Amino acid sequence: MRLWWEGLKLGAGSLWSHKLRTSLTLLGHILGVITVITLVSLIQGLNHYVSEKILIQGANLFYADKFGLVFNEEDFLKRSRRPDLNLDQYQKVVEGNETLGSLGAMIQTQATVKFKDRKLGSVGVIGLTPDAPIFDPYPLVDGRSLREDDLRHRRRVAILASDVVKELFPVGDPLGQDIRVGSRRYQVIGIFGERGSILGQSSDNFVAIPLTEMLGWHRDLTSFTILAQPAANVETEEAEAEVRWLLRTARGLRPTDEDNFEVYSGDALMSLYRTLTGGIFAVLVGVGGISLVVGGIVIMNIMLVSVTERTREIGIRKSVGARPRDVLQQFLLESLVLTLTGGLVGVAFGFTVSTIVSSVTGFPARITPEATALGLGVSAIVGMFFGIFPAFRASRMDPVDALRYE
Repeated sequence: MRLWWEGLKLGAGSLWSHKLRTSLTLLGHILGVITVITLVSLIQGLNHYVSEKILIQGANLFYADKFGLVFNEEDFLKRSRRPDLNLDQYQKVVEGNETLGSLGAMIQTQATVKFKDRKLGSVGVIGLTPDAPIFDPYPLVDGRSLREDDLRHRRRVAILASDVVKELFPVGDPLGQDIRVGSRRYQVIGIFGERGSILGQSSDNFVAIPLTEMLGWHRDLTSFTILAQPAANVETEEAEAEVRWLLRTARGLRPTDEDNFEVYSGDALMSLYRTLTGGIFAVLVGVGGISLVVGGIVIMNIMLVSVTERTREIGIRKSVGARPRDVLQQFLLESLVLTLTGGLVGVAFGFTVSTIVSSVTGFPARITPEATALGLGVSAIVGMFFGIFPAFRASRMDPVDALRYE
């Protein structure tokens, strides 16, 4: 341990005696660490953000619709020819299921929403059943939620998301007021809490109305989606299998017929996301790694210069009893000190850069202990790898030739 400590002091002292050269040598390595840390922080932030946004919709939530997760144009065109799901089929699932804890349905479109002289274009309009589980994360901050009698009597009532409230009702209480959705008049009965944005796109710009009322004027069922969650102590796969069987029965499919609908879960969405982004993220980190390699080559060159400049010092050390492994250890430690110093500076600046990028662009960043360990670990590996050749060269010097060196 003492030898290692002495080697560290010697290495640090040598680097400190050439401050300008050390700083310039570290510059490339620091930039490489900054690049890697920034990319890793942004990637981890995005992964956490997407996972959180999917999971917040509800644990074990799964969906059934005509399209499912489409990966290419051919599948999209093929699935677009399928018959739409509809309210009758949804009712068959409601009546026949034994494994579901919650169940709902929705359709979506866009319309202009007005209140007096204020108007909003391209507002999302969502037709809902009262207990659609996807809307559990949207707590009501005022008023009431949709009820079964709203659905049964096709009442023209609406619940507004927070962005719509801010734009249409900058002052005053929206509850009880009448708004227009398209050409129809609806009474405001509730207000959803704010959910924020997803990658810069607001998730609070919509109006929810009873699904049955919406079907009175919106006949396009392409977006008709069934949402479900398994009951307690029921596996998601078991609940999905039951919904699939009930829908096959409701749609009149024979045992040999393929499904003409899709059942998929939040886990499938996450798998799709990882499939689409995994390769891109690997390339980005690889590009950052190239700058680290370039910085490592610069460090190796400077270490070779240092070995040449200190040839007589190496000869003196060997002549008074230093072993080749002692010289090897000294120069390896010097390289390690150099790269770890650059790593610490790079990690600090990398987190600063990722925070600035996140605050300016809204792109999520996540600073984690794993990213810090990665930055320092990569720095140590670069130092050891690119320091081996100069250190080995120093350890192999003949002390007599080294003492003759001018």
